[in-house]
Amino acid sequence: MNQLTWNIRGGETGEIGDQDKLLEVLLSTRNVSADARESFFAPSYADTIHNPHDLYDMDRAAERVMRAVKNKERILVYGDYDADGICSTAIMVSVLSDIGANVIPFLPHRYDDGYGVSGAALTRMQAEFDLLITVDCGVSNAAEIAALKDAGKDAIIVDHHEIPKVLPEAFAILHPRHPKGSYGWGHLCGAGTAWKFAQALLRHPDSPYTKDPDREKWLLDLAMIGTVADVMPLLGENRAIVHFGKQVLPITRRLGLAALFQESRINPTSFSAEDIAFRIVPLLNAAGRIGHPQSALNALLASTAEEARVAVKALVSLNTQRRAVSKSIVDDAMAQVDPSLPFVFVANTDWPAGIVGLVAGRLATTFAKPAFVVGGVPNATHGVGSARSGGGASVLQALETVRTHTMKLGGHSGAAGFSVMPENFKKMQEGLHEYFIARQSLGDGGSEPMHHADAHISQYLVSWEVAHMLDKFEPFGEANPRPVFMIKGLRVFEMRTVGKQNDHIKAKMLVGDREIDAIGFGLGEKAKKLPETVDVLASIGVNAFRGRESLELRLVDVVAAQ
Repeated sequence: MNQLTWNIRGGETGEIGDQDKLLEVLLSTRNVSADARESFFAPSYADTIHNPHDLYDMDRAAERVMRAVKNKERILVYGDYDADGICSTAIMVSVLSDIGANVIPFLPHRYDDGYGVSGAALTRMQAEFDLLITVDCGVSNAAEIAALKDAGKDAIIVDHHEIPKVLPEAFAILHPRHPKGSYGWGHLCGAGTAWKFAQALLRHPDSPYTKDPDREKWLLDLAMIGTVADVMPLLGENRAIVHFGKQVLPITRRLGLAALFQESRINPTSFSAEDIAFRIVPLLNAAGRIGHPQSALNALLASTAEEARVAVKALVSLNTQRRAVSKSIVDDAMAQVDPSLPFVFVANTDWPAGIVGLVAGRLATTFAKPAFVVGGVPNATHGVGSARSGGGASVLQALETVRTHTMKLGGHSGAAGFSVMPENFKKMQEGLHEYFIARQSLGDGGSEPMHHADAHISQYLVSWEVAHMLDKFEPFGEANPRPVFMIKGLRVFEMRTVGKQNDHIKAKMLVGDREIDAIGFGLGEKAKKLPETVDVLASIGVNAFRGRESLELRLVDVVAAQ
């Protein structure tokens, strides 16, 4: 890795030595205009949270639910097995219970029921419900919804995934990008869209909470987790959802969330969106990957401290199993990767399908290429795959070009799932190869993997003043990553490897006129080759240890000074 693989966003390549100039560059790379600056740094609930009734079909959906409550109809909430789907289900179950509905939650089993809405599951439960509400799924299930309609039952779809060519004939479809709608923010996740529905139901004239405007805010803890978990862009309304969700979480009324925070050793009064992404979301996802997602829903809906404790302990156990299995499969998958290809495709039906999404994410990050990983399902003949974007390519668009070789697919540009028969693995790989080679020939992709920086800054901008300025950009995540800077000519006077495999770097560097600690995860091999003076790509962080805070460089890459 050398500086040829370091890319500075936005085109401001000269060294920046002024804090005000750096602020302007960071806002520019996030497409934050001068008019939007105030709402970016300090979102207003009234101004940045859109009216839920701006969603197409919202009035119709809310009226149908209120009619169901009045008539004592049984409402089945059909969710999904990932963290966003589980949070979506918890939001919907909570609000329906609050307004007096007879509600039954259902989360599909990854292996038994598969991706999206299962027609077999609906048939199995048909006598148990009168109205179906899908959350974080359903928009691609036209056939299943048609069968339900033929059986005389209504369906309300609450989803955010890619809009198919043919929409289901549901009673109502709530989707931020509905082709007939004009909602002001098209990038809500499943939990975010479910929360919009919850807002409308709580504000309805027949709701017991119509005069309690704060009731809807108590659901923002779940909407925030779903938004972070599904890697939604943390701009616009999503940024506001996470901003206000962070205010709700420390005082959450959910005993399970409080127990999750305690188990994860997160300080509820001082945490980041990254803490949620890396310490809470994996626990919720572990249930659907290794066991049944109901374990995670039980935690989120726990009504006693003991229920919460038991449910969270179960999630911790599942996550421990998940880690062990994931490591083994990543090692196997790495051995299959052909580094000469512009994408990654690996398959083994002995790999559990619940883990392939994690493996795909790891491979996409490691190789900076789109990754497609296929695993297997017990007692089934087909493979289940997961795709993660890398290098800027849409994995859903790529999968659409090989749809004829799949049994089922869905998702969005950054992450997608699919089912495929083993005899079609080779054909699918060949089709993807044709697609990515064509992209390369058009100059779209195929370049050497790059690390991205926001700016090239002077050593003297590694300061407490700049660190505090960067704090204002929280929450960090998709479309608003933690700023990374190129800093040149740092003198290293101590460097060592740490970790069980000696795969991380700890160092002390002279930065400007300060001695700064640096940590570089996964950069252990670099320590053997580096001279005394280096160039780095790094974020500026604050390390809090035993009550003492110090500036810290978090290294993304490090090379000999050039």
